[in-house]
Amino acid sequence: MPRYFFDVLHEGDRITRDHEGIDLPDMVAAEIEAMEIWKRLIRTHRSGGEDPLTWHVLVLDTDGTHLAKVPFPHDLSWDEEEEATSPADAERSREPAGLPHGA
Repeated sequence: MPRYFFDVLHEGDRITRDHEGIDLPDMVAAEIEAMEIWKRLIRTHRSGGEDPLTWHVLVLDTDGTHLAKVPFPHDLSWDEEEEATSPADAERSREPAGLPHGA
C-alpha cells in the first residue's frame, strides 16, 4: 500500500510538513484524506486559528513528488460539525505536524 504525506502550504512560503505520512490504498483515498484535513483546518479556524482561505493541502508520495494540490474547498460549510471519517481515522488519530489534535 502506498504511503502519502499531507503538507499544508500556508500564505507565502510557510509549509507545515507531514513527516509521518499514512498508508492508503490509492490516490482516491488520499484525496478523501486531504478533505478530512481541510475539515480539521476549518474547525481550527472556527476556534480562533488562522484563516485558511488561501492555503493548500499538498499530497506527496514517499519521494516528495507532489501528486495533488488541494485548494480550500469552498463547498464545505464553515459550520461543518461532522467528525472526520476518513479511511485514515481508523488507522491513526494523529494530525499532520503542526495541527492541534482534535481541532
